[in-house]
Amino acid sequence: YKKYWNGILPPPKKRCPHPPDIDLAEIVRGEKAEYQEGDVVQYRCYPGYTLVGPEKITCSGEKWTPPPKCLGTGEKCGRPPTIENGDITTFSLKEYAFGSSVEYRCQHYYIIEGERKSYCYNGIWTKAPVCLGKKNIQ
Repeated sequence: YKKYWNGILPPPKKRCPHPPDIDLAEIVRGEKAEYQEGDVVQYRCYPGYTLVGPEKITCSGEKWTPPPKCLGTGEKCGRPPTIENGDITTFSLKEYAFGSSVEYRCQHYYIIEGERKSYCYNGIWTKAPVCLGKKNIQ
């Protein structure tokens, strides 16, 4: 420890963990394997969402400054996507509120792959699952 302070080596820099993952956003600048004091990352919301808070956060004192959030417009969705060899578990509506979801199930002898639920975000449904038959399963 003394050799850091006697002028031979600079004091070690403080490190931060990986920047926080933010729902509906991605890091667009500054991403790397390790983060040290003073490093900055910049976030961008996915299309259709609005950034609330700072777009950049800084590594300070071994932690990150408070991150932003991404908020939607609250736009409603139409009917959920249909999937081959599967259905939703409830009666289909013409319109769904922002944030609502539907759950899928596959017909007999098919296995579901992917997230069982699809969510309505700003007028767009998240990815629906796929129903695989035995011939498609490795």
